Amino acid sequence: MGYATYACEECGEQHYMYRSCGHRFCPTCGTAATSRWADNILHNVLNIKHHHVVVTLPAWLRDIAHRNERAVYDAMFSAVGEVIPGWFRYKHQMEGGMIAVLHTAGSDLKYHPHLHLVVTGGGIKQESKEMKLLEGAYLFRHEWLKKRFRWVFQQRLLALHTHGQYKTPKRLADRVDFLRFLKVHNERDWVVSIQEPLQNAESIVRYVGRYTKRACLSEYKIEEVKDEHVTFRYNDYRNTPKGQKPKEALLRRKPTTKGIFPYSSGVSIFAPSAFAGVFVGAGFQLCGINSCSRLTL
Repeated sequence: MGYATYACEECGEQHYMYRSCGHRFCPTCGTAATSRWADNILHNVLNIKHHHVVVTLPAWLRDIAHRNERAVYDAMFSAVGEVIPGWFRYKHQMEGGMIAVLHTAGSDLKYHPHLHLVVTGGGIKQESKEMKLLEGAYLFRHEWLKKRFRWVFQQRLLALHTHGQYKTPKRLADRVDFLRFLKVHNERDWVVSIQEPLQNAESIVRYVGRYTKRACLSEYKIEEVKDEHVTFRYNDYRNTPKGQKPKEALLRRKPTTKGIFPYSSGVSIFAPSAFAGVFVGAGFQLCGINSCSRLTL
């Protein structure tokens, strides 16, 4: 730790070289690692338009997700890995590309699992193997993505439930009760967001990957640490009118036994084999625990 000082023997100018600790909570090391991660991703991203898509796990499923984090997160990755590449094949007879990054909290650090997706606005035609761009700014309908992702994801939940591979509240231990639970709550909307494409994918990649290698709370947002509580600023989307810049609000929270705040990040890459390897699965990072996300290119 610490730093080394290098000085010019002639003019006396000094330069400080800080030693790296390699910890994600270190502002210097975490930010540098995140930047390297983004550079690595961007090196393998095609120079075409990309869409930023967000798929959110509904609030009524978060208790089950909290009890079965790994299984549920794997199911989320697996579901988008089937739904969106499948849409490219069926609708356009092409292989599309996608990067999926898991965030398990919102800007207020409350438990809120959601996937950020960077989806290509085109792909490789299955027959000719040529690159083909999609026309216009349209990707697919919100309603279709909601329903298709919900169905595929819940099929995975049901399979896990049938084989007794995850924990549920006692009231949902029976398969019939679990099916009824899903049916009742499926009347509510699942939240997805599909943004218009950007020609340069860099801003999207750096945004969705900002917590893959560093702490989930930037140090400049911390206002106070007092009486075992942390007060920090966050973007208050709930009380900000749609389309406007998010308002900032203050929140005071007590650190958990798992670290400062429970937060995970995982990454999956789904890419045409002509350009990159395919990674299916998920890796996770939990603040305060030495586990690593897995990324294969």
